[in-house]
Amino acid sequence: MDAKLKLTKGGQKSLSNCFTFERFSFSRHINIDLTAAEVGVLVVFGVKQKDDDEDQISTLTPESSFVFSHLSIPKIAGGNQNQSCLLIRINVQCLQRMLSTIKYSPLGNRQFYEALNSFAMPSCRETNILLSSLDLYSKLPTLESSEVLFESKLLELLWLLNLKAKTNFDRFVSPFLIPKRSFLDAVINKYYKENLSVEQLAGLAGFSVSTFKRKFDEAYKCSPKRWIQEKRLNEAKTLLEFSDRSISEIGYEVGFENISHFIQSFKTKFGITPKALKESFLQKRQSLDQYSIAS
Repeated sequence: MDAKLKLTKGGQKSLSNCFTFERFSFSRHINIDLTAAEVGVLVVFGVKQKDDDEDQISTLTPESSFVFSHLSIPKIAGGNQNQSCLLIRINVQCLQRMLSTIKYSPLGNRQFYEALNSFAMPSCRETNILLSSLDLYSKLPTLESSEVLFESKLLELLWLLNLKAKTNFDRFVSPFLIPKRSFLDAVINKYYKENLSVEQLAGLAGFSVSTFKRKFDEAYKCSPKRWIQEKRLNEAKTLLEFSDRSISEIGYEVGFENISHFIQSFKTKFGITPKALKESFLQKRQSLDQYSIAS
């Protein structure tokens, strides 16, 4: 957990292997990382987000709000005063079990690109009542013996999310329940431009790291790192041919953070630098244009 300026952490409590929860407060803003095996529900009591910062989730009400997320929770901004929070970490397998009792509309195989890693929902009357209960239960010293009660409240939360934020809920939970191979394909094609670790990609695909690597090798006959590199370079080649953007713009566009590395990798694969290839494509286009005019 990485909090900027000030973070006051409370004690973390665990309910078997299914849930952990933690109370804390923060000022200014906070970033929270999650493991691939858990989903986080962050309850923020009394915070309003700004609408003019794309790094922050917007349109939350001044009362209570919550963010549902996998892998990491987007930056949450507070005010000058400490904001009280409750972070609930739910084991993915427990989440899958609870979702089996809820009727929802999962994404089809061709809609994977619409899947969400996180979404936020402002409070309403029903969620305020539920959040008050969660806030109360999190303060009880005997919560370790109340797993069934706490799970029932989380199930109620999922039900409310499905009711109040139907579209976003469907887009968020689908990756946890749809066919694994199809989602492996969707994840790698969606996130190849992002600088994610193998652990993060495995989590997005719903696999352990070892299973992800094995299934990836079966599907693509290479490692995830190699596939991503090849995908980026092939896309860069296409952009060099049909786009007027600069070499640096294209390198960043396809996911390279270091342009020197992009140029070297490109030359290693294609035997020519991006600049030389772009000039070659430009000459061919000019020749074709002149031929068309002459004709």
